[in-house]
Amino acid sequence: MSAYDTLHDRAHELGLCIGRWSPGDGVTRYRFFASKDHSHLDYFSGDGMFTALGIKEATIFLRGIARGRVLGLTEAEQMVRRHGMTVGS
Repeated sequence: MSAYDTLHDRAHELGLCIGRWSPGDGVTRYRFFASKDHSHLDYFSGDGMFTALGIKEATIFLRGIARGRVLGLTEAEQMVRRHGMTVGS
């Protein structure tokens, strides 16, 4: 199984899909989409949620998504923690 196949399978497990593009400069781009509809997926669609430069960055992105879900944090809670803010009651 190739690194891309592994990446694709992991993204699918997390409810994401991937479009990829190799422009010829040596760095493959991986764009992640929240849509599960693969039939109309295109790398150049305007609704991508993140674009990774290279397989390593794409893998790190998926690890972050998976870790956030394991911790059960909402997107807002993740942002608060990432920027070191506190939430008052």
